[in-house]
Amino acid sequence: MIKTAFIFLIIFFSIFLELSFGGIGIVFPATACAVFYISVNYGWRLTVIIALLSGLVIDVLFGRQIFYTPYTLLVITVFGRYWLHKGVLKALKIQIFPGLINGVVYSAPLFLFLYGRYQSGFLLFLFNFSNFLLTVALGGMLMPFTVLLLDTLSEKFELPIYTKAKINFYHSN
Repeated sequence: MIKTAFIFLIIFFSIFLELSFGGIGIVFPATACAVFYISVNYGWRLTVIIALLSGLVIDVLFGRQIFYTPYTLLVITVFGRYWLHKGVLKALKIQIFPGLINGVVYSAPLFLFLYGRYQSGFLLFLFNFSNFLLTVALGGMLMPFTVLLLDTLSEKFELPIYTKAKINFYHSN
C-alpha cells in the first residue's frame, strides 16, 4: 500500500511540475525521469501501465492533437530496464547520462512535430531547437536529483532504492 501511494505521489508531482513549466513554454522532463526511476526500481509491468496513463494525462491536459507522450514514456521504460542490466546505478554523477537520453527521447517527437507542422523558417527552428537543447540539459540535471530525492524518501518508507536496484533484481531471480 505504501508503494502504491509513493508511486502515485511521484507521478502526480512530476505531472504537476511538467504542467507548471509547460505553461511558460519549457518542456520539463520530470515525468520522464520519474518513469525511468520507477522502471528501474519496480519492474516493467507496473511501469508500462504508469507510462501509458501518465502520458495520456499529460497529452490531454496540454490539449495535444496527437498523443505521442505515452509512446515516448514506453521507450523510456524500455531504456530503464536496459539501464538496470547494463548501466551503473550506484554513482549519482553517471545518472546524468540516462537523464540526457530521457530528455532526447521525451522532447524529440515534440520538436519534430512542431517543426514539421509549422515550417515557418529559421527563427522558429532556432527557438524550437533551443527548447530541445534546454530539455535535454534539464533531463541531465534532473535525473541525479530525482534519484537522490526519491532514494532518500524510499529509505524512510523502507521501499527499494534505485542505487541498489541491480542487487535487488539479481537476488530476486
